[in-house]
Amino acid sequence: MNEKGIATIIAAIILLIITISLAGTAYAFINLILKGRISKSISMLGSSCNGTHVTIVIANEGTDVINGTELKVIINGQPANPPDFGADVTIEPHSSAVKTFAGVQANKANQIIVTSPSNSVDFTVWC
Repeated sequence: MNEKGIATIIAAIILLIITISLAGTAYAFINLILKGRISKSISMLGSSCNGTHVTIVIANEGTDVINGTELKVIINGQPANPPDFGADVTIEPHSSAVKTFAGVQANKANQIIVTSPSNSVDFTVWC
């Protein structure tokens, strides 16, 4: 009779270990997915236009440093000139960067999209 009682306890302990292992795996997986989505997030702080050039101010709202080549700029559906913020630009978390791009059209509303590894910002500027 004692063997049956011990087997039940061992089975309960094994089920508990399996449950804790599965919960830990799920937590690690979800944490990895969420970190990738917020680590290099950007926001638009401002923009100004001067003829056929637009100056863009972008803030790093994430937790990781963003290299300028990771920030792609599209103006009116076409890559900007230059197409990104450049290799010389690094944006620390909770700081910003300013860059001027060519390719906007004068006397017109221009759609500008800036993409980062985590998100993108879309705005319209009148030049």
